[in-house]
Amino acid sequence: MKLHVLSSALALTSLALLPASARAWDMEGHRIIAHLAYERLTPRAKADIAELLTHSPEQDTPSCPVASLEDASTWPDCIRPLHGRWDYLAVMHFEDVPICGVAPKATFCPDGKCITDETKRAIAILGDKQRPPVERLQALEEVAHFVGDMHQPLHAANNNDRGGNDVEVMVQGHPSNLHHVWDTEILENAVGTSEQAAEAALEPLVAANAARWSSGDVDSWLAQTHELAVAFVYPKLASPPVCGQPAPAQTISQSYLNSGAPIVRTQLARAAVRLAAVLNRTLD
Repeated sequence: MKLHVLSSALALTSLALLPASARAWDMEGHRIIAHLAYERLTPRAKADIAELLTHSPEQDTPSCPVASLEDASTWPDCIRPLHGRWDYLAVMHFEDVPICGVAPKATFCPDGKCITDETKRAIAILGDKQRPPVERLQALEEVAHFVGDMHQPLHAANNNDRGGNDVEVMVQGHPSNLHHVWDTEILENAVGTSEQAAEAALEPLVAANAARWSSGDVDSWLAQTHELAVAFVYPKLASPPVCGQPAPAQTISQSYLNSGAPIVRTQLARAAVRLAAVLNRTLD
């Protein structure tokens, strides 16, 4: 396909793709992470979560009910169309750390409005038994979701392209953008579309690395994810970008998807281990 034809086709579908492209790992990825994490929770942490889940009706989001940790992990994406009181969370799903050079955190996390700072706030609220249960439930939902988000490389990197959203691509015969590829196509290529099969396949990876991956904090985890964007996501494109300029429109090859699959599997497993570690430390 000629470049100008590719660009025209992508432009026609860009508005339809934007909502989905803002959702790291899509629903499947978040639910896989939450399920694997839940299996590693202590009985006390599970009991506390079960009690918090009973307060879901108090959130007044009937279109986004929460009856499990898996539901909690997708709630911050589910409520996006509701707008209003939840709009402030939109900028908390990512941290646009430049892939070139070094920039002060205030430039990509103004006033603490970014994924690491919001996750820290949510952990503090979740661990405060004096806070109203419905506030702690929202904190649980944020922690369950944002720990997953911070393991998606394009939620931790930027090249003046809104985390890859402005990089137009063709993938598997349809128009998309680079961010969406890492949310969806590369995820499905790595683990398939069955949550249960993916969870079974990833469990050995989780078990083998749990002790090592549990260390660190949200800042170090985001930094590790950022390095994956620097080392693979951008430079391995067929037409890599230059610093500060979005990559040109291009086709994502099956080879790129296949090469990224081990990264996706590792990141999902890391996120599960770390989510379990945070919840056990906070609730137990």
